[in-house]
Amino acid sequence: MESHSKIRNKIEEWLSEENLTYFEFQDNDAKFHFIVNYPDQDNEMHILQPNSKKDSILILSGAFVEPEHISKMEAMGLREREELFFSFRDVLNQFPSEFFLDQSDSILKRFVITYQIFSDGLTKDHLYRGMGYVLKSKLQGIWEIQRKFGFEKSEKNNHEN
Repeated sequence: MESHSKIRNKIEEWLSEENLTYFEFQDNDAKFHFIVNYPDQDNEMHILQPNSKKDSILILSGAFVEPEHISKMEAMGLREREELFFSFRDVLNQFPSEFFLDQSDSILKRFVITYQIFSDGLTKDHLYRGMGYVLKSKLQGIWEIQRKFGFEKSEKNNHEN
């Protein structure tokens, strides 16, 4: 098992090689935590090694649900909202990533997509595939909400973890 400093340095080298904009975020709950603009300035992604994970890294990105979309969900009946959740989970479950749905009373507030890579499988190729899975899952979630409730433009969706 590689040390967290070797893993950190390797990831930083790969981000630099691909000319990605990133910075290291001070996080007391992580051995290292990079915030990366991937694939461009419009999307923030996190790559970190939590203190609780000795042998893996996490890639994650998320989005808040727009207030206008939340209002439309609140206007729906409970059964219709529950059907929406089943549909949303089905869409996200098609990717090799994991997801967390922040909701109350079947009202989706935000969602976070994660992908874990163990150190014995950490390669530049696997890192970038994982970043792609997270990005595609996040975009699919945003598009699914927009398909159901309409398009609302906000900067929040681009900068949530």
